[in-house]
Amino acid sequence: MADDKGMLVSWTETNPGFDAELREWFVREHIDERALDTPGFYRSRFYDAVDAKVEYFATYETDSHTVLTGEGYLERVGNQTEWSRKVIPQLSVLNRMTARITIDMMHGVGGSVAAVRFFPPQDTAGQDKLRSHLRDAVFAPMIKQQGVLGVCLSENMLDAANATGAKARALGGAMPVLEKVEWLAVIEASSDQIVREAAQAAFGPDVLKAQGVTDAPEIGLYRFVYGMDKRGQ
Repeated sequence: MADDKGMLVSWTETNPGFDAELREWFVREHIDERALDTPGFYRSRFYDAVDAKVEYFATYETDSHTVLTGEGYLERVGNQTEWSRKVIPQLSVLNRMTARITIDMMHGVGGSVAAVRFFPPQDTAGQDKLRSHLRDAVFAPMIKQQGVLGVCLSENMLDAANATGAKARALGGAMPVLEKVEWLAVIEASSDQIVREAAQAAFGPDVLKAQGVTDAPEIGLYRFVYGMDKRGQ
């Protein structure tokens, strides 16, 4: 998995009265800054909740997962823009995953996404088994369904996540320390209903118990707001 792409993911909410500015910051500066101006990043997207615990969801994709542990990115995190230094301390929720993309079946851009968070088995053998099951028995048939445009699996890198989280906490963000490996499946589809049904079929409460996923996955449904892709410039 040395050449896996990387995905930084964030779930955010802000203190009362700052929602409008947070949204403006995402679409006027932060998404473009990461996709266009941060070395190794190539695409960023911002979403608004349809049915989710946290209001805002964003993804940032990199050419390699090693970008997310590199000095260039960590230096950027520690030296935020003036607007970022204003916005980040107002965040009431700042939850991030710093991950490698281990299954990539994405295709185009969907208007609706499901962000599915879950804890895999914490041993290597169990994770290998689950990863193969998701690739062959779940994702491969899923992307053939009408209206499903793609799916990927990202696996949190704890050391990297906590390193960047420490820098966010230094700026005032409410970023928790992570202690367990967590995975994220992102499903893209052409409508909220299609992505909801696909996520429930693949990640309902008991669907993956035989594969060692003992806690029910958390499914958040979001709608696309804004994105930037360096490769399209």
